[in-house]
Amino acid sequence: MQLDYEQLILVFTSIIWEAMPFIVLGVVIAGLLEELVPQSYITRLIPRSRLLAIALGGFLGILFPMCECGIIVVMRRLLRKGVPLSVCVCYMLGGPIINVVVMLSTYMAFSQTATGGGLSKFALEMVGLRMGLGFLIAFNTSLIVEWQYRKHGNKLLAPQAIQDTAIAEDNDEKDEERIPRSPWQRLGNIAETALHDFVDV
Repeated sequence: MQLDYEQLILVFTSIIWEAMPFIVLGVVIAGLLEELVPQSYITRLIPRSRLLAIALGGFLGILFPMCECGIIVVMRRLLRKGVPLSVCVCYMLGGPIINVVVMLSTYMAFSQTATGGGLSKFALEMVGLRMGLGFLIAFNTSLIVEWQYRKHGNKLLAPQAIQDTAIAEDNDEKDEERIPRSPWQRLGNIAETALHDFVDV
């Protein structure tokens, strides 16, 4: 029985250490988003067509490559900046799959089966299948979320997320009235946001 506890502790600590860099990266990106990106800029970037916006959400992983551990805090900050829930869900589901790191690692994993030099056709097919199927699942799930959100509104959200969307509605006015801050104040706010999100995760 002692061996089982040791195995449990070993697996638990290895998961924590493996996830820690990605969580830290996620909270730093969230802090940067919160401090440096005004909501008016985000809302200008989102297409008016909800289908196109959701589709673009699936490819946000290329800009913000995150794993499942750190993507939640980035998604919450995007939600707080006024990004629609369905777009955030598409990013949350597609981001950990559709990013350069995963593409390269998938290619490397399947290229070992190839013989000879050059690009492996089989590995490229596997990369395409993984990205394509991942995107389809993320996109279709987000369409369901959009349909349910139009039907039920904020009832779908957790209390913290409702608070975040309420903050997003006020951010437009705050962007206009924002007082210029020194680089040290900005850095302090980024660090404070990142620390808050890190503890939250």
